[in-house]
Amino acid sequence: MQQGSPGRQVATAVRAAGVASAGVWAAVAVVWHQGPFALTFDDAYYYVEIARRIADGGGSTFDGLNTTNGYHPLWMLVCTVPFFLGLTGLAAVRVLLALQAVLWGAGWWFLGGILGRSVEGWPKLAAKGRQGAGRPLRWVIGGFGFILAVTPEVTRVVVNGMESALVWVVGAVLLDAASRGSGGLVEGRSARWRWTFGAVLAVAVLARTDHVLLVAVVAVAVLFEGRGGRSLVDQVRAAVPLLLPPAVTTAAFVAFNLVLVGIPLQISGDIKRAEIHAGNALVALVAAAFGLLALRAASRGRPARRMVRTKRFATTTSWYGVFCLGLLAYYTQLQAQIWLWYFAPLLVWGVVLLLSFLLDACEVGLVDAPEGRRPLAAVAPLVGVLGVPLLVGCGWLWTSFVDPDIRSIQVTNAQAGTAISRDLPPDAVLASWDAGALGYFADQPVVNLDGVVNSPEWFQATKDGPEAVRRFLDGEGVRYIVNHGEVIDGNDPSILAFVKTVYGSERAAATELVASFPFTYSGSTVGSGGRGGGGQLAVFVYRIPPP
Repeated sequence: MQQGSPGRQVATAVRAAGVASAGVWAAVAVVWHQGPFALTFDDAYYYVEIARRIADGGGSTFDGLNTTNGYHPLWMLVCTVPFFLGLTGLAAVRVLLALQAVLWGAGWWFLGGILGRSVEGWPKLAAKGRQGAGRPLRWVIGGFGFILAVTPEVTRVVVNGMESALVWVVGAVLLDAASRGSGGLVEGRSARWRWTFGAVLAVAVLARTDHVLLVAVVAVAVLFEGRGGRSLVDQVRAAVPLLLPPAVTTAAFVAFNLVLVGIPLQISGDIKRAEIHAGNALVALVAAAFGLLALRAASRGRPARRMVRTKRFATTTSWYGVFCLGLLAYYTQLQAQIWLWYFAPLLVWGVVLLLSFLLDACEVGLVDAPEGRRPLAAVAPLVGVLGVPLLVGCGWLWTSFVDPDIRSIQVTNAQAGTAISRDLPPDAVLASWDAGALGYFADQPVVNLDGVVNSPEWFQATKDGPEAVRRFLDGEGVRYIVNHGEVIDGNDPSILAFVKTVYGSERAAATELVASFPFTYSGSTVGSGGRGGGGQLAVFVYRIPPP
């Protein structure tokens, strides 16, 4: 793109929107005293607590008792840095969130480049001698980008303390690379380009291991891609630089897990895996078939007459779109838990697709506008139809974001952790389902009962039944059960039911409530009793008698 060209202007506008939003979110994380609790999910504190223990020489453990691999390796590596630098508590969390805000802006920088290159001098306007009418569109696209980038539930897909910030940037880099040049993955690409792309795929696998699916989709896309006279064997040989780096990385990760905990993949994936039945298997198969058809259709490369940019982007990055479809099917059908940060790849692909559509629609609107009509007036109806709901939604989500009754669950868990550190014996061992913030702010070990940052032995105990669970927890020395829950007659019935099932009626009868920390929560919960609504809740601390 030449300096001052229409494409450069659009790229600059989108990049400016992303960088400005990054400044907003960095300020939220660093300046606002409760910013970390508003941005993060409870699982983010699993990362920082394990990272703190790694930096202190305690190894890969959340509770100091069980070795775990329930995390994605690259973000865990990043999370150790503040602790090696001597930071602790919320200061370490603020630094990590500020870094994620920078990564948020970096992703928008790459997306701006993709959109800028797609402009190509407004060819339809140029054909009518009205190329200058496209100049105001940089403000339109920049405005849309900024509203998206400062919408809390959009940003929290990425800036949340989890690994999705790396996923966002890596996805943007892959899409930016693919949108340059020929648009293929092999055809028209140099060996250097393919090795570099393969290296980024390897980083993607380390950023979030479900990107193994992306590597598989890339392999299939290469087989569908035009060969330019090459044989199938030559096509496969040409794909080696794309696939070898992520394959070696995946093998090394599996070996690391086998050495660390004796299982090939993360314990968190085993814990969250849903039972396969005819319904979800059928949905997964239909999604796979649709993905294959989409890759096949994209390989034919039929030219578009309208919405050229949108179709070009969707076609040249169809492999990433099919990966997004696969993620959607996998997490909604084959996993028992669904969280916002799982879908960062859908966000990065969807943002470019949406803004490409906006560029196409605005150009068509200007082409079809009567002579003499002002450009902004010509696109105002489209901007209003798309922009007003987006702006209203952004405002509404901000009211929720700053609502203290939304972040109260994390704030209270952190306060409970601090109180536990002060009031319970230093050698006390606790257990909790929602153990993230609680475990990070408590000095005592907190065993994770839902198992995502626990050990394979715990997972097996949950499979073997209540007696095996009791033996495991007694063996760990657990004497306290802690969790947030609904207040019923001053107690949490779901925790008491768990204690009775696992420990038996006699020990359940002797279980006593040590402390509770009431709060009002306006969201939904996932805890010992399953999913529930908000309202008047409390963090309960129960002491269980010894065997």
